[in-house]
Order: sequence, then C-alpha cells, then structure tokens
Amino acid sequence: MKPPKKPKRTGMPRLHKLSPEMQRWSAMLAEELEQWPEVTTKPMFGFTSFYRGKTIFAAVPKTRALGSANSVIFKLPEQSKWRATAEQDPRIQPENMAAMKWFPFEIGGESDLRDALLWFERAFQSAKAPRK
Repeated sequence: MKPPKKPKRTGMPRLHKLSPEMQRWSAMLAEELEQWPEVTTKPMFGFTSFYRGKTIFAAVPKTRALGSANSVIFKLPEQSKWRATAEQDPRIQPENMAAMKWFPFEIGGESDLRDALLWFERAFQSAKAPRK
C-alpha cells in the first residue's frame, strides 16, 4: 500500500479560524466601514473587503483570518507616508505581506479597535482616485 501523498503547498498564507470574540470585533469594524463615504464591500476568500471606488484598502475576516486569528488587514501603497509608521507599530507584522502592500493589524482587545479604524482611515485616504 502506498503512503498518502503530502498536500501540495500552494504558497497561500495560512488561514486561521476566528474566535467568537474576533467575529464580533470584525462585525463591529465592518459596520463602521460600511458607513464611510464612497465605500463598497465585496466578499473575498472568507473576508469582507472594502473598496474606495475601484481601489481595495482593507479587509476584515468573516470566517478566516490571515496572519493570526485576531488580525485584520489594510493596504498601503509604496509611496504612502504611513508605511514607516506602520512598520514601527508592534501590532503590525508586515512580514511577507508588505511586499504585496498589505499590513496585518493584530487586535489584542476591544481597545485596539479604535487604532484599527485609524489604520483603515489612513489606508482609505491612500486609496484616493488619481486626479485626472
């Protein structure tokens, strides 16, 4: 009898199951972001993704999380003035995601939700449509 084949690694980051607490925090963040002007949402691989116009700027987990089971992600372009600040925040662990311009923000408690919204706001501002 042949041994079972090992699963192929696809290069996709590991997705973590959410705790009920993180599901509640994600829902609270999503509810706030949905009220912002020019913001639309789309489902994306177990996340709710947020767009300003056609530009994605953030995602909160709905069923699975990237980075850790308690993280949300936001996007900052390379020219963003906030990248250096993001790299100094101990709750942000860019690792491989920084190469893709995504930054995971670790939520350690309800008090971190305000700062998550601050990072989402910075990402939202960075997602402005280019001037014509």
